[in-house]
Amino acid sequence: MSLQQQAWRISFSREIRPEEKLGLAQALGMGLVQANRILEAHSRVKRFYKVQTETVAVFVKLREFNSWARRLGRALRPTKEERELANYGLLRSLGVPCPRPLASAKLQKGSLPRASVLVTQFLEHTRPLKELLLGPQGPLLLEPLGNFLGLLKKAGILHQDLQWENILAGSLREGFPLYLVDPLHVRAAAGQGDLGFSMSLAWFLGFMLRGGAAQELVGLLAGHMVRLGLCNPWDQEELLLRARELAAP
Repeated sequence: MSLQQQAWRISFSREIRPEEKLGLAQALGMGLVQANRILEAHSRVKRFYKVQTETVAVFVKLREFNSWARRLGRALRPTKEERELANYGLLRSLGVPCPRPLASAKLQKGSLPRASVLVTQFLEHTRPLKELLLGPQGPLLLEPLGNFLGLLKKAGILHQDLQWENILAGSLREGFPLYLVDPLHVRAAAGQGDLGFSMSLAWFLGFMLRGGAAQELVGLLAGHMVRLGLCNPWDQEELLLRARELAAP
């Protein structure tokens, strides 16, 4: 029996409207088919789907647990998808732009989960920030990206895996609105002396360097971060030094 033909145990987000619940259940019941798959080369351990319900297009991230050890582990503690759903709720409560969280679900085999999914709003007309930063529009992203990172800092949010693939960007016509995704490693910053946010910026720049971004663009972004006061007490030289250390093989 295929995954889409089996019953999922669904936990709905607090934001979900009653009339949306049936459509989401149907999306998991009939929508996890090859025709709806996207980002097929993105991961060997996860599958991604775009499913259209009667009211909204949804993004479904599915993770299967193929070993007994993984199934037992997910039975004893929350799945990554359950934690992401909770973190999306935290981000939205603090005003951080991100997809609307809709549901998480488990597929049980006996008393152990066989698979887990996260369902969020599908953000139409967005692209990974990486694609835009590597293209001719890259320099145009510096100001909206700086403002977005400043919003995260003001909200007291620390993303411990902040990278350009975890941010989606809208179009130039819309002013490049940015959205945070994959919030598994989100936590609240510890306080005034916490260097975690500065380290997350160095991590972000290091990912850019490893991903082939031009040194000039990385330097411009680092300078913009410093001018906005996002990485105190570091200056631009210190920030770039940390970034290069993280980018090293």
